[in-house]
Amino acid sequence: MRVLHIIPGLTNASGPTHALIQLVESLEASGIDVSVTYLSNRLKEQIEPTLNRGNVYPFKTTLLNYWGFSPQLRSFLDKNINSFDLIHIHSLWLYPGLIGSKMAQRHNVPYLIRPAGSLEPEALKHKSFSKRLYYSQIERAIINNAALIHAVSPQEQRNIERLDFQPPCVTVPNGIEPGTFANLPSRVSARQSLGILPSSPVLCYVGRIHPIKGLELLIPVMKGLILEFPELRLLIGGPDTHSYAKNLISQFESAKLLHAVSFLGELDQQKKILAYRAADLAILPSKSENFAIVVAEALASETPVIASNRTPWAILNEADAGEWIDLIPSVWIETIKRRLRSKEWISDAGSRGRELVLKEFSWPSIGKRLNQVYHEILESRQCGTKAIQTDSE
Repeated sequence: MRVLHIIPGLTNASGPTHALIQLVESLEASGIDVSVTYLSNRLKEQIEPTLNRGNVYPFKTTLLNYWGFSPQLRSFLDKNINSFDLIHIHSLWLYPGLIGSKMAQRHNVPYLIRPAGSLEPEALKHKSFSKRLYYSQIERAIINNAALIHAVSPQEQRNIERLDFQPPCVTVPNGIEPGTFANLPSRVSARQSLGILPSSPVLCYVGRIHPIKGLELLIPVMKGLILEFPELRLLIGGPDTHSYAKNLISQFESAKLLHAVSFLGELDQQKKILAYRAADLAILPSKSENFAIVVAEALASETPVIASNRTPWAILNEADAGEWIDLIPSVWIETIKRRLRSKEWISDAGSRGRELVLKEFSWPSIGKRLNQVYHEILESRQCGTKAIQTDSE
Protein backbone atom coordinates (compact mmCIF):
# COMPACT_ATOMS: atom_id res chain seq x y z
CA MET A 1 0.00 0.00 0.00
CA ARG A 2 1.19 3.50 -0.86
CA VAL A 3 -0.08 6.42 1.23
CA LEU A 4 0.56 10.14 0.75
CA HIS A 5 0.37 12.45 3.77
CA ILE A 6 -0.41 16.13 3.07
CA ILE A 7 0.40 18.73 5.73
CA PRO A 8 0.63 22.54 5.33
CA GLY A 9 4.04 22.80 6.95
CA LEU A 10 6.58 21.07 9.18
CA THR A 11 8.16 23.11 11.94
CA ASN A 12 9.98 22.27 15.15
CA ALA A 13 7.53 24.33 17.23
CA SER A 14 4.49 22.36 16.08
CA GLY A 15 3.00 19.40 17.93
CA PRO A 16 1.24 18.14 14.76
CA THR A 17 4.63 18.19 12.99
CA HIS A 18 6.28 15.91 15.54
CA ALA A 19 3.20 13.69 15.57
CA LEU A 20 3.30 13.37 11.78
CA ILE A 21 7.01 12.54 11.70
CA GLN A 22 6.64 9.80 14.30
CA LEU A 23 3.43 8.57 12.68
CA VAL A 24 4.88 8.09 9.21
CA GLU A 25 7.94 6.37 10.64
CA SER A 26 5.71 3.97 12.59
CA LEU A 27 3.64 3.32 9.46
CA GLU A 28 6.79 2.47 7.52
CA ALA A 29 7.75 0.04 10.28
CA SER A 30 4.32 -1.58 9.91
CA GLY A 31 4.96 -2.23 6.20
CA ILE A 32 3.36 0.74 4.40
CA ASP A 33 5.10 2.84 1.74
CA VAL A 34 4.62 6.40 3.04
CA SER A 35 5.33 9.70 1.31
CA VAL A 36 4.86 13.24 2.66
CA THR A 37 4.24 16.53 0.90
CA TYR A 38 4.33 19.92 2.62
CA LEU A 39 4.90 23.63 2.00
CA SER A 40 8.54 24.46 2.57
CA ASN A 41 8.28 28.25 2.94
CA ARG A 42 5.02 28.68 4.87
CA LEU A 43 6.50 28.23 8.36
CA LYS A 44 9.85 28.97 9.98
CA GLU A 45 12.47 26.42 11.05
CA GLN A 46 11.22 23.62 8.83
CA ILE A 47 12.04 20.01 9.64
CA GLU A 48 11.07 16.91 7.73
CA PRO A 49 10.86 13.14 8.21
CA THR A 50 13.51 10.74 6.95
CA LEU A 51 11.76 7.97 5.05
CA ASN A 52 13.05 4.59 3.98
CA ARG A 53 10.39 3.58 1.46
CA GLY A 54 8.62 6.76 0.32
CA ASN A 55 9.60 10.29 -0.62
CA VAL A 56 9.32 13.77 0.86
CA TYR A 57 7.97 16.41 -1.54
CA PRO A 58 8.41 20.06 -0.46
CA PHE A 59 6.69 22.78 -2.49
CA LYS A 60 6.62 26.56 -2.21
CA THR A 61 3.70 28.92 -1.78
CA THR A 62 3.45 31.81 -4.24
CA LEU A 63 0.57 33.93 -2.92
CA LEU A 64 -1.51 34.03 0.26
CA ASN A 65 1.33 32.47 2.21
CA TYR A 66 -0.67 31.83 5.40
CA TRP A 67 -3.42 30.02 3.46
CA GLY A 68 -0.71 28.09 1.62
CA PHE A 69 -1.65 28.65 -2.03
CA SER A 70 0.77 26.57 -4.12
CA PRO A 71 0.39 25.90 -7.87
CA GLN A 72 3.41 23.58 -7.54
CA LEU A 73 1.52 21.39 -5.08
CA ARG A 74 -1.58 21.40 -7.29
CA SER A 75 0.42 20.34 -10.35
CA PHE A 76 2.18 17.56 -8.44
CA LEU A 77 -1.08 16.14 -7.09
CA ASP A 78 -2.82 16.30 -10.46
CA LYS A 79 0.01 14.36 -12.11
CA ASN A 80 0.87 11.90 -9.33
CA ILE A 81 -2.06 11.30 -7.00
CA ASN A 82 -3.11 8.14 -8.87
CA SER A 83 0.16 6.50 -7.84
CA PHE A 84 -1.13 6.41 -4.25
CA ASP A 85 -3.80 4.14 -2.79
CA LEU A 86 -4.84 6.57 -0.08
CA ILE A 87 -4.39 10.23 0.89
CA HIS A 88 -4.10 11.32 4.54
CA ILE A 89 -4.72 15.08 4.99
CA HIS A 90 -3.51 16.77 8.19
CA SER A 91 -5.28 20.12 8.23
CA LEU A 92 -8.46 22.09 7.81
CA TRP A 93 -9.01 25.66 6.54
CA LEU A 94 -5.88 25.72 4.36
CA TYR A 95 -5.13 25.28 0.66
CA PRO A 96 -3.21 21.97 0.91
CA GLY A 97 -6.28 20.27 2.41
CA LEU A 98 -8.55 21.88 -0.17
CA ILE A 99 -6.49 20.92 -3.21
CA GLY A 100 -5.62 17.51 -1.77
CA SER A 101 -9.29 16.62 -1.34
CA LYS A 102 -10.28 18.06 -4.73
CA MET A 103 -7.58 16.12 -6.57
CA ALA A 104 -8.40 12.94 -4.65
CA GLN A 105 -12.05 13.26 -5.68
CA ARG A 106 -11.14 14.07 -9.29
CA HIS A 107 -8.93 10.99 -9.56
CA ASN A 108 -11.13 8.74 -7.41
CA VAL A 109 -8.55 8.20 -4.67
CA PRO A 110 -9.97 7.86 -1.13
CA TYR A 111 -8.78 10.29 1.52
CA LEU A 112 -9.07 10.73 5.25
CA ILE A 113 -8.76 13.90 7.30
CA ARG A 114 -7.07 14.55 10.64
CA PRO A 115 -8.53 17.88 11.89
CA ALA A 116 -5.72 18.30 14.47
CA GLY A 117 -8.04 20.06 16.94
CA SER A 118 -9.63 22.41 14.39
CA LEU A 119 -13.12 21.06 15.14
CA GLU A 120 -12.86 21.33 18.92
CA PRO A 121 -15.59 23.53 20.51
CA GLU A 122 -13.09 26.15 21.69
CA ALA A 123 -11.57 26.42 18.21
CA LEU A 124 -14.95 26.69 16.48
CA LYS A 125 -16.15 29.27 19.00
CA HIS A 126 -13.68 31.81 17.66
CA LYS A 127 -14.52 31.51 13.97
CA SER A 128 -14.62 34.81 12.14
CA PHE A 129 -17.34 35.56 9.60
CA SER A 130 -14.98 34.63 6.75
CA LYS A 131 -14.10 31.35 8.47
CA ARG A 132 -17.77 30.50 9.02
CA LEU A 133 -18.44 31.19 5.35
CA TYR A 134 -15.45 29.05 4.31
CA TYR A 135 -16.69 26.25 6.57
CA SER A 136 -20.24 26.26 5.21
CA GLN A 137 -19.30 26.65 1.54
CA ILE A 138 -16.06 24.65 1.31
CA GLU A 139 -14.74 22.86 4.39
CA ARG A 140 -17.88 20.92 5.33
CA ALA A 141 -18.05 19.40 1.83
CA ILE A 142 -14.34 18.45 2.04
CA ILE A 143 -14.99 16.62 5.30
CA ASN A 144 -18.20 14.97 4.09
CA ASN A 145 -16.48 13.59 0.99
CA ALA A 146 -13.70 11.96 3.02
CA ALA A 147 -13.64 8.22 3.58
CA LEU A 148 -12.87 8.72 7.26
CA ILE A 149 -12.17 11.36 9.92
CA HIS A 150 -9.12 10.67 12.10
CA ALA A 151 -9.43 11.82 15.73
CA VAL A 152 -6.58 11.43 18.18
CA SER A 153 -8.62 11.05 21.38
CA PRO A 154 -12.08 9.74 22.33
CA GLN A 155 -12.97 13.29 23.41
CA GLU A 156 -12.09 14.69 19.99
CA GLN A 157 -14.06 11.89 18.34
CA ARG A 158 -17.16 12.68 20.40
CA ASN A 159 -16.88 16.39 19.57
CA ILE A 160 -16.55 15.63 15.85
CA GLU A 161 -19.47 13.22 15.87
CA ARG A 162 -21.69 15.93 17.40
CA LEU A 163 -21.16 17.95 14.19
CA ASP A 164 -23.00 15.26 12.20
CA PHE A 165 -20.60 14.69 9.32
CA GLN A 166 -21.23 11.87 6.85
CA PRO A 167 -17.96 9.88 7.17
CA PRO A 168 -17.30 7.72 10.22
CA CYS A 169 -14.76 8.97 12.75
CA VAL A 170 -12.21 6.76 14.50
CA THR A 171 -9.68 7.42 17.23
CA VAL A 172 -6.05 6.58 16.61
CA PRO A 173 -4.00 8.49 19.21
CA ASN A 174 -0.67 10.21 18.98
CA GLY A 175 2.12 8.67 20.97
CA ILE A 176 5.74 8.57 22.01
CA GLU A 177 8.77 6.70 20.71
CA PRO A 178 9.82 4.43 23.60
CA GLY A 179 13.50 4.60 22.66
CA THR A 180 13.53 8.38 23.17
CA PHE A 181 12.68 7.85 26.84
CA ALA A 182 14.80 4.74 27.43
CA ASN A 183 17.72 6.37 29.26
CA LEU A 184 16.32 9.16 31.39
CA PRO A 185 18.69 11.54 33.20
CA SER A 186 18.47 11.54 36.98
CA ARG A 187 16.37 14.27 38.56
CA VAL A 188 19.48 15.60 40.30
CA SER A 189 21.46 15.93 37.06
CA ALA A 190 18.45 17.44 35.24
CA ARG A 191 18.15 20.11 37.92
CA GLN A 192 21.87 20.78 37.84
CA SER A 193 21.67 21.31 34.07
CA LEU A 194 18.90 23.88 34.56
CA GLY A 195 20.46 25.60 37.57
CA ILE A 196 17.77 24.49 40.04
CA LEU A 197 18.40 23.61 43.67
CA PRO A 198 17.82 19.93 44.54
CA SER A 199 15.45 20.94 47.36
CA SER A 200 13.21 23.26 45.31
CA PRO A 201 9.67 22.14 44.43
CA VAL A 202 9.43 22.41 40.64
CA LEU A 203 6.52 22.68 38.21
CA CYS A 204 6.97 22.65 34.46
CA TYR A 205 4.90 23.56 31.44
CA VAL A 206 6.08 22.59 27.96
CA GLY A 207 4.29 23.62 24.78
CA ARG A 208 3.16 26.63 22.78
CA ILE A 209 2.86 29.87 24.72
CA HIS A 210 -0.53 30.81 23.34
CA PRO A 211 -3.83 32.08 24.81
CA ILE A 212 -5.53 28.70 24.32
CA LYS A 213 -3.00 27.14 26.71
CA GLY A 214 -4.45 29.08 29.65
CA LEU A 215 -1.09 30.01 31.16
CA GLU A 216 -2.46 33.17 32.80
CA LEU A 217 -4.08 30.83 35.34
CA LEU A 218 -0.59 30.14 36.68
CA ILE A 219 -0.24 33.67 38.08
CA PRO A 220 -2.87 33.32 40.85
CA VAL A 221 -1.83 29.67 41.25
CA MET A 222 1.81 30.61 41.87
CA LYS A 223 0.75 33.35 44.29
CA GLY A 224 -1.30 30.78 46.20
CA LEU A 225 1.54 28.28 46.35
CA ILE A 226 4.60 30.34 47.06
CA LEU A 227 3.75 31.16 50.69
CA GLU A 228 3.93 27.46 51.59
CA PHE A 229 6.69 26.69 49.09
CA PRO A 230 8.98 29.78 49.02
CA GLU A 231 11.60 27.98 46.89
CA LEU A 232 9.01 26.96 44.27
CA ARG A 233 10.18 27.16 40.64
CA LEU A 234 8.05 27.21 37.51
CA LEU A 235 9.68 26.21 34.22
CA ILE A 236 7.98 27.34 31.00
CA GLY A 237 9.37 25.80 27.83
CA GLY A 238 8.14 26.91 24.44
CA PRO A 239 8.55 29.57 21.74
CA ASP A 240 8.23 32.93 23.54
CA THR A 241 8.09 35.40 20.65
CA HIS A 242 4.28 35.56 20.53
CA SER A 243 2.77 38.77 21.99
CA TYR A 244 0.92 36.60 24.51
CA ALA A 245 4.27 35.38 25.86
CA LYS A 246 5.55 38.93 26.32
CA ASN A 247 2.34 39.91 28.09
CA LEU A 248 2.59 36.84 30.31
CA ILE A 249 6.11 37.78 31.37
CA SER A 250 4.86 41.27 32.26
CA GLN A 251 2.05 39.78 34.34
CA PHE A 252 4.47 37.60 36.31
CA GLU A 253 6.67 40.64 36.86
CA SER A 254 3.73 42.77 38.06
CA ALA A 255 2.75 40.00 40.46
CA LYS A 256 6.35 39.94 41.81
CA LEU A 257 6.72 36.30 40.74
CA LEU A 258 9.27 36.58 37.95
CA HIS A 259 12.09 35.45 40.28
CA ALA A 260 10.32 32.08 40.56
CA VAL A 261 9.71 31.58 36.82
CA SER A 262 12.18 30.48 34.15
CA PHE A 263 11.24 30.94 30.49
CA LEU A 264 13.36 28.35 28.71
CA GLY A 265 12.46 29.22 25.11
CA GLU A 266 11.83 26.61 22.46
CA LEU A 267 13.09 23.17 23.51
CA ASP A 268 14.36 20.27 21.44
CA GLN A 269 13.45 16.74 22.55
CA GLN A 270 16.49 16.34 24.81
CA LYS A 271 15.85 19.63 26.61
CA LYS A 272 12.16 18.79 26.97
CA ILE A 273 13.10 15.62 28.80
CA LEU A 274 15.45 17.62 31.06
CA ALA A 275 12.56 19.95 31.96
CA TYR A 276 10.19 17.05 32.65
CA ARG A 277 12.80 15.24 34.75
CA ALA A 278 13.66 18.36 36.73
CA ALA A 279 10.00 18.80 37.70
CA ASP A 280 7.98 17.25 40.48
CA LEU A 281 4.83 17.90 38.46
CA ALA A 282 4.15 18.77 34.83
CA ILE A 283 1.16 21.08 34.34
CA LEU A 284 -1.21 21.78 31.45
CA PRO A 285 -3.93 24.39 32.15
CA SER A 286 -5.21 24.38 28.55
CA LYS A 287 -8.65 25.65 27.58
CA SER A 288 -8.80 23.10 24.75
CA GLU A 289 -6.69 20.20 23.48
CA ASN A 290 -7.43 17.43 21.03
CA PHE A 291 -4.57 15.29 22.40
CA ALA A 292 -1.62 17.11 24.06
CA ILE A 293 1.47 15.02 23.33
CA VAL A 294 3.29 16.84 26.15
CA VAL A 295 1.22 14.87 28.67
CA ALA A 296 2.39 11.58 27.20
CA GLU A 297 5.99 12.85 27.10
CA ALA A 298 5.90 13.95 30.74
CA LEU A 299 4.44 10.63 31.84
CA ALA A 300 7.07 8.76 29.82
CA SER A 301 9.63 10.83 31.76
CA GLU A 302 8.15 9.52 35.05
CA THR A 303 6.66 12.91 35.93
CA PRO A 304 3.01 13.06 37.10
CA VAL A 305 0.79 15.56 35.28
CA ILE A 306 -1.82 18.03 36.48
CA ALA A 307 -4.06 18.79 33.47
CA SER A 308 -7.28 20.70 32.98
CA ASN A 309 -10.44 18.73 32.33
CA ARG A 310 -10.65 20.44 28.94
CA THR A 311 -7.88 18.14 27.79
CA PRO A 312 -8.62 14.49 26.85
CA TRP A 313 -6.66 13.06 29.79
CA ALA A 314 -9.26 11.74 32.24
CA ILE A 315 -7.06 8.64 32.35
CA LEU A 316 -4.72 10.58 34.67
CA ASN A 317 -7.27 10.11 37.45
CA GLU A 318 -8.11 6.55 36.46
CA ALA A 319 -4.45 5.48 36.49
CA ASP A 320 -3.54 7.66 39.51
CA ALA A 321 -0.75 9.13 37.40
CA GLY A 322 -1.77 12.74 37.96
CA GLU A 323 -4.86 14.91 38.29
CA TRP A 324 -7.53 15.94 35.76
CA ILE A 325 -9.19 19.00 37.27
CA ASP A 326 -11.36 22.07 36.69
CA LEU A 327 -9.84 25.28 35.38
CA ILE A 328 -10.37 27.07 38.70
CA PRO A 329 -7.33 28.66 40.42
CA SER A 330 -8.34 27.53 43.91
CA VAL A 331 -8.70 23.92 42.70
CA TRP A 332 -5.24 24.05 41.12
CA ILE A 333 -3.69 25.56 44.24
CA GLU A 334 -5.12 22.95 46.61
CA THR A 335 -4.40 20.04 44.24
CA ILE A 336 -0.78 21.04 43.67
CA LYS A 337 -0.23 21.71 47.38
CA ARG A 338 -1.54 18.26 48.27
CA ARG A 339 0.63 16.55 45.70
CA LEU A 340 3.82 18.50 46.44
CA ARG A 341 3.52 17.51 50.10
CA SER A 342 3.86 13.82 49.18
CA LYS A 343 7.18 12.86 47.61
CA GLU A 344 6.08 9.22 47.86
CA TRP A 345 2.98 9.86 45.71
CA ILE A 346 5.05 11.80 43.15
CA SER A 347 7.45 8.88 42.78
CA ASP A 348 4.74 6.21 42.61
CA ALA A 349 2.52 8.21 40.25
CA GLY A 350 5.50 8.81 37.99
CA SER A 351 6.10 5.07 37.72
CA ARG A 352 2.42 4.40 37.03
CA GLY A 353 2.33 7.09 34.34
CA ARG A 354 5.38 5.76 32.55
CA GLU A 355 3.97 2.23 32.55
CA LEU A 356 0.64 3.52 31.18
CA VAL A 357 2.19 5.47 28.30
CA LEU A 358 4.61 2.76 27.21
CA LYS A 359 1.72 0.30 27.08
CA GLU A 360 -1.04 2.43 25.52
CA PHE A 361 0.65 5.27 23.62
CA SER A 362 3.75 3.92 21.90
CA TRP A 363 4.20 4.64 18.19
CA PRO A 364 4.89 1.05 17.09
CA SER A 365 1.44 -0.11 18.26
CA ILE A 366 -0.21 3.07 16.91
CA GLY A 367 1.35 2.50 13.48
CA LYS A 368 -0.09 -1.02 13.39
CA ARG A 369 -3.53 0.28 14.36
CA LEU A 370 -3.54 2.94 11.62
CA ASN A 371 -2.27 0.37 9.12
CA GLN A 372 -5.36 -1.67 9.98
CA VAL A 373 -7.61 1.39 9.53
CA TYR A 374 -6.11 2.07 6.09
CA HIS A 375 -6.82 -1.50 5.00
CA GLU A 376 -10.38 -1.27 6.32
CA ILE A 377 -10.95 1.89 4.24
CA LEU A 378 -9.73 0.23 1.05
CA GLU A 379 -11.61 -3.01 1.71
CA SER A 380 -14.86 -1.20 2.53
CA ARG A 381 -14.43 0.91 -0.61
CA GLN A 382 -14.10 -2.23 -2.72
CA CYS A 383 -17.26 -3.61 -1.10
CA GLY A 384 -19.14 -0.30 -1.47
CA THR A 385 -19.69 0.02 2.29
CA LYS A 386 -18.48 2.14 5.19
CA ALA A 387 -17.63 -0.77 7.44
CA ILE A 388 -15.12 1.09 9.59
CA GLN A 389 -15.02 0.41 13.31
CA THR A 390 -16.02 3.59 15.15
CA ASP A 391 -15.79 2.55 18.78
CA SER A 392 -15.57 5.76 20.86
CA GLU A 393 -14.35 4.09 23.99
